Amino acid sequence: MEREMEKFKTLINRDIRLEAGEKEAMRDKLVSFVRANPTQSPATPQAQSPLPFFTALPFALKLALSGLVLAVVGGGASVLAEHAVPGDALYGIKTSVNEPVQKLFVFGDKETGLYAVRMTERRLAEAEKLASSGALSEEVKDSLRAEILKNIENVHSSIVALRLNEDAAGAIELSTQLESSLRIHEQILSGIPSGTMATTGSLPLFDLISTMKKESSNASGVRAGVETSIVTSGSVKSKEVALQTLADVQGMLQDIKTSLPNLAESSEKTEQYLQIYVAKAQALILSGKENLARGEVATAFTELQQARTLLKEVSVLAESRNAVADTVITGVKEPTVTPAEPSAPAPATTTPALTSPEKPLPPAPTPDSSTPPPTGTLQ
Repeated sequence: MEREMEKFKTLINRDIRLEAGEKEAMRDKLVSFVRANPTQSPATPQAQSPLPFFTALPFALKLALSGLVLAVVGGGASVLAEHAVPGDALYGIKTSVNEPVQKLFVFGDKETGLYAVRMTERRLAEAEKLASSGALSEEVKDSLRAEILKNIENVHSSIVALRLNEDAAGAIELSTQLESSLRIHEQILSGIPSGTMATTGSLPLFDLISTMKKESSNASGVRAGVETSIVTSGSVKSKEVALQTLADVQGMLQDIKTSLPNLAESSEKTEQYLQIYVAKAQALILSGKENLARGEVATAFTELQQARTLLKEVSVLAESRNAVADTVITGVKEPTVTPAEPSAPAPATTTPALTSPEKPLPPAPTPDSSTPPPTGTLQ
């Protein structure tokens, strides 16, 4: 038995290189399996997972586990393919092998929607990386745009299914994630200098920006509709959703605070800029928690929703740092954060107001400066 284990370890540690025909055969088998075993449609009742303990895992952890499976089964090619863009040799493995395998780890309406948000972000990140290097052609733009719109439609279908199943907490999380992601990516695309577009000019980029503006506006309307239905659903339901939102944003905050210090290839200015987002989200979470304790459910829910928006946008910006220049990331405007007024006078020890006159963010301090990091202002 020990000899067999040693053989297995030697095998998985070898630099395995498959022939072209072998790679094609492996991909065809995986794709055939995925097509024969589709994930649950958003419009149908929830599927029961054969592994209840696995279904209960957080979505982000499931994606990490799917990456581990790909690393073991697909070897280095699958890992390298995660960074591929249209035109790269490994891009087919990314879209025809890696992503279908990741989808096998998705269960239920909410996770189906979160997966579609993730796929939307991946296609947008590819467009941004190509545009930044002047390689976004009209043909590639059209292909990515079609994939982006298909995934956005899948997110909206999941939101409808969640609302029909009276899962208000899932619907608001999904709609907020989509809106925040589209808003940030639209601004990132807008911040890429058109002069980088090489011989194709800026038309493909402009067309994609216009699409994202429209879809971001649509997502904002959907999110506002879900919020209104929650606020008007009664105190018990509103409090239930607010408590779930509090748990969600606390988890998001912890994950981001853990990952920010480990950001690779990020400038000091970028890290400070993202820390401004985190600080404001943290203040909103604290205020929301206090308002929940006082019974101000509507106010608490509004503040926690604003915190979720900020934290999601931090996540998107952090992931975009390797695709676009730091100046593009730090040029993104923060969402307007106006905490709702409590119905009763707040104690003198409540969180300081987060609003301030509109003006650009101050530049990052120079290395020899003795001034503290900028506190930031809202745009």
